[in-house]
Amino acid sequence: MSSLLLSLSSPLIALSDVFSAGRHVVANDLSASAVEDIRRNIDYNGFSPKGLKSLPGTDNVEEKDIKPNGFWSKAQIEEAVDGKVRVNEGDAWFVLHARINLLVD
Repeated sequence: MSSLLLSLSSPLIALSDVFSAGRHVVANDLSASAVEDIRRNIDYNGFSPKGLKSLPGTDNVEEKDIKPNGFWSKAQIEEAVDGKVRVNEGDAWFVLHARINLLVD
């Protein structure tokens, strides 16, 4: 699982570099109103999840049958469902440590 945690105080990074590496970004803030702003910004900039039917070869396949296999990877399915930018409302330290523990375990 590759991801990058961003907070509003983070330095600017090249998101195209992150996305081309197949990663996703976690945008985090403690404020509920800031999280809503983040979601609006994601929509405005075209980074909203596209849905499972956006995957190639899913025209005649029901969503419940779209699973990781030789044709679609788990990463492709997660990106279609969750998008490249994941939003979290909470303490960035907790999010970061939870992700590190998932990688270590």
